[in-house]
Amino acid sequence: CWLNVAGVLFLFLISNSAKHTIMFGMRWFIPFMMDLMNPSVGVPLTKFFATDVCAVALTSIIGVLIAILATFTIPPGVQISDTHHLEDDLKSIVSKVETVWKDAVD
Repeated sequence: CWLNVAGVLFLFLISNSAKHTIMFGMRWFIPFMMDLMNPSVGVPLTKFFATDVCAVALTSIIGVLIAILATFTIPPGVQISDTHHLEDDLKSIVSKVETVWKDAVD
């Protein structure tokens, strides 16, 4: 297990990814590996639905299904003709998210 942890962390660090991407990956990898390596916790096979792994898996699956459904269905009465404002809104949101990450990392 320690070799796996060291190998994955090494791959995160040499991946040439953005700093926030590495932090996000490590944030999910390290707690799962800590639970796996802890003999008192381990991998619970009897109560799978009460674990963090189940919560992450289910929320990911539900999120993907909602995203697919939202992409392929447009509610009646919703106009998509206002797309010229969309680019400005997205740039504003991305700028704010970048500022938050930059403040968190630096």
